[in-house]
Amino acid sequence: MTMQISRDVACASGHEAAYALYTALVAHGWTAVAWSDGTTRTAGAGPASAANLSAASAWFVVGHAATGRKFSYKRDASTATSCQFQYTDGAVSLSAGNASTPDNHATYTQTFFGSGQWYPVSGTTTTKAHLVVDDASASFVMLLRRTPYVSGDCCAYVGMETVTPLTWAANPDPHVVFALYNNSNIAGTGPHTAYAGNTAWHKRGISGESWLSGQWYLENPGGVAGGAADPSGTDTEYEARWTFNGGFVLGKSALFRLLQPYRAPTTGMDGATNFARAAFGPVTVPNDGVALGS
Repeated sequence: MTMQISRDVACASGHEAAYALYTALVAHGWTAVAWSDGTTRTAGAGPASAANLSAASAWFVVGHAATGRKFSYKRDASTATSCQFQYTDGAVSLSAGNASTPDNHATYTQTFFGSGQWYPVSGTTTTKAHLVVDDASASFVMLLRRTPYVSGDCCAYVGMETVTPLTWAANPDPHVVFALYNNSNIAGTGPHTAYAGNTAWHKRGISGESWLSGQWYLENPGGVAGGAADPSGTDTEYEARWTFNGGFVLGKSALFRLLQPYRAPTTGMDGATNFARAAFGPVTVPNDGVALGS
């Protein structure tokens, strides 16, 4: 497992952000399934540029080569800054879509972010993306922050993560998907907040299976992550576990850790001396050791 990191990727529109995500995925363990420019569906290929995703209802579907899991993006039919994200687990095949509908499975393709705003439409509308892709598993995260840096942590994120089950070794799909937009630039609080766009299957493929939408979160140990500075003067990271709001523990996160205290992305940890991980408010993700630019 290698975490592939793309830092400070400039984006000026929703379709540029979508294309940045697509290129990062297909470069590290994912393959193009199909795409559409909003007019014509093309199988076995993907968009060649951000402009290919600029039209109403443009979309792409990618599949993870090792696990078979699929992820899709679709631009909203009327608003360029809104989109839809869908997830399909690796146990099923997709049926062909059409010019405005991504390839999907009738039962097991699930929408986890549905035709909502995911890119700034007012104020500062230029962004920088931080992308982390695990080239061995279907795990990735993309976080968008306004640039020049405004405040807070990030305005949007999208991703998914496969975890090692902690309480149920036979879990058929220990996988969580997540996406959120926050115009006040505090989307970084979302991963450890229940009902904030974090979704997963429970008992996938067996009796009692349920797509539990928006009820998962990263466990916050002792309510400390994102709080006041540690008295020792050293920033502290905590192991994070994906947990269902009803008490079920899915497994340990490899992408995220919880951070005390809250740090802005451009600040870094330990008094701006530590950039091994990138801070986004109360959470951190892998980084390449270089400070994130404003």
